[in-house]
Amino acid sequence: MNDRVGCRDMELLCRHRAALDRQNSWKWLGRAARWKHLAEREAALLYAEHPGPMAMGPFTIEGDHRDK
Repeated sequence: MNDRVGCRDMELLCRHRAALDRQNSWKWLGRAARWKHLAEREAALLYAEHPGPMAMGPFTIEGDHRDK
């Protein structure tokens, strides 16, 4: 599962399972942590590919000085 939403869904499912299965909650919480990590990694990869409008570009407040 490579998408962030799917990873977050799996994390929540594991956390729910941990609440229901107290004897093995350590296992389910560990799996939830792994899914959370994968979701964060997917978000970082997506941001690296498409940094968004707030990313710094070649223009400063004064404008583009490459022409001078």
